[in-house]
Amino acid sequence: MRKAKAERITKAAADKEAVYVPDTCRENEVLGCELPIDRIEPSPFQPRLNFPEEEIERLAASIATSGLIHPIAVREDPEKLNTYELVDGERRLRACRRLGLATIRCEVGQYTDAQVMAIVVATALQRAELNPIEEALAFRRAIDAGVAAGPTELARQLGVSQGHVSNRIRLLELPSHWQERVISGEIPPTHARCLLKYVAYPGILAEVAVDIVGNPDIQGCQCSVRDFEEHIDSIAIDASRQLKGDYWDQKTHNRIPVFTPTAEQLEELQVIEITPRWSSPEKRAMNVKLWEQLQGEFLKSREAKARKKEAKAEAKAKQPKQELTPAEKKAAAAEERRKAAERARVFAKRLYEWQLDWWRYLIATRLREDATTQELLVIAVYFRTLHTSGSFSPLDRLKEICKTEAPTVNVKIKSGHWGKTIDAIDALTQLGERDIEEVLGQTMAEWFCTIDGEPVHVAYPEDLEPLATYLGVIRSAEWAADQAGLMSEAYWTLHSKDQLQELAGELGVEVDPGAKKSDLVAAFLARRGQEPVPMPAELTSVKRPK
Repeated sequence: MRKAKAERITKAAADKEAVYVPDTCRENEVLGCELPIDRIEPSPFQPRLNFPEEEIERLAASIATSGLIHPIAVREDPEKLNTYELVDGERRLRACRRLGLATIRCEVGQYTDAQVMAIVVATALQRAELNPIEEALAFRRAIDAGVAAGPTELARQLGVSQGHVSNRIRLLELPSHWQERVISGEIPPTHARCLLKYVAYPGILAEVAVDIVGNPDIQGCQCSVRDFEEHIDSIAIDASRQLKGDYWDQKTHNRIPVFTPTAEQLEELQVIEITPRWSSPEKRAMNVKLWEQLQGEFLKSREAKARKKEAKAEAKAKQPKQELTPAEKKAAAAEERRKAAERARVFAKRLYEWQLDWWRYLIATRLREDATTQELLVIAVYFRTLHTSGSFSPLDRLKEICKTEAPTVNVKIKSGHWGKTIDAIDALTQLGERDIEEVLGQTMAEWFCTIDGEPVHVAYPEDLEPLATYLGVIRSAEWAADQAGLMSEAYWTLHSKDQLQELAGELGVEVDPGAKKSDLVAAFLARRGQEPVPMPAELTSVKRPK
C-alpha cells in the first residue's frame, strides 16, 4: 500500500512537468528520441530567472526513483549543427543534469519563435512559478515576438484578464531597484503601480523608499492600496506647486494669487495631476525651480503695475487744477467723499477680517499652551454642534502628533467623520510620553489656526470673541507681550502710508516723516517683542461691516 501511495505521489509530481501546448502549436509534428544533454541549449525565451535549489533537488530525487515520465520539448537550433534549443522542461533538464545523466528523452518539434514564447509563457503561468516582474517580462516578450497583437489578445489566449496583463507590463516602467523590491516581496505589485506616475521624479520615490522602512503609516506596505497612494500623493504635493487659485503667504499673512502659465510653460513645468485626500483632482508643477522663478516674475509685475498706478495718481494730483465752476466743484467734492467712503469701507472690512484671524491665532495659541480639560471639553462640544463636513479633518493633525511624539506606537486613526473621533481618543490613551490635555490642545488648535499661522475658517466669526473670552484670552496683554505675534506684519501692512504715520504718532513710535510704507512697517516690526507698544485704539472698536 505504501508503494502504491508513493507511486501516486511521484506520478502527480511528474504530471506538473507535462508540456502545456497552446492551440496554435498543437498541429506541429513531434519526434520522440533520446538526445545528449550537452547538446541542449537553454531557451532564450525563458522568463523565469530563479530556480530554487530545493526544487531541483526534489525533482532529481523523483526522476532517480521513477524515471522521467514526461519528455522535455526541444527544437533544432538553425544556427548550430546537431544542437537543440529547449522549448519546455527547464526544471527537468536541470534535474537530469544534477543526476549526471548523459541523455534525456525529448520531443523534437518544428516550433517558431512565437510558438516557443507562447508555450513558455502559458506553462509558467499555469504553474504559478513566476514573480510579478518575471510575468511582466514574459508578457512583454510574448507581444514583441508576435504571439499576440497586444495585451487584450494575449490575455484571451492565456485565459487571464486583460487588466492583469496590462498592469503587469506597466511594472516594467519602474526603475530596476524598485522592480527588485517587487521581486523580493517588499512591496506588492498593486502598491508598486501607485509609483508609476512618479517614475520621472526620483526624489519622491526615494522618500517613499525611506518611509516603507521607517514610517508606521506605510511600514512594510501593510496599509491599503488607497492609503499608500494617498501617502505618495501627499509627498508629491509637498514637492510640487499649485497652478491655480492662491496660496497662503506666511510673511504677509495674505493669500497670494498664482500666475497663469502659458502652453509652453506648462510643458516645462512638468505638470502632473494629483488628487488630495479632501479635494478634487488638481494639476501641480513638479518643476519647483521654474515655478518659483515664474511666480517671482509675476509678483514683481503686479508690484510694478501697482507702483505705476500709484505714481500716475500722484502725478495727476500734483497737476495744476483748472478753475472749476461751482457745479463742478460740488460734483468733485461729492466724488471725493464717495471715494473716501469706499476706502473707509474697504479698510474697515479688511481690518475686521484681520481681527477675526487674530482671534483665531490667539485661541490656537491658548489651546496649544495651557488649556484645561474643561476648556478643551467646551471647545470639543462646540465643534461637535457645528456638524462640519468631511472636507475638514482635524484628525489629520492628530495623526501627525502621534507619529512624531510616539513613533513606536502603531496608531491607526480613521479620519473623515466626526463620529469616528473615538478612534482618536483610543489612540491618545497609548501616548504615555505626553499629557492627554496637551495633545488634545494641539489638535484642537488646528481647528482655528495651523502651526504655520494660516487661519482656519471653521468656527462662526461671531463665536470667536466669546470663545477667546472663555479661554481667558486678553488681547491687550497679548499685544503688549508681542504685538500680534505672527499676525503683526499683516496688521501693519493693511494700513496706508498716511495711516501708519498717524499710528506712529498715536503709539509714540519715531519714524521719518518722508519714509516709504515698507520702512514704516519695518519700524513697527523692529519693536515687536522688545519695546512695548500700546495697542492701537482702532482695535478696541472694530465692528462687523454692514
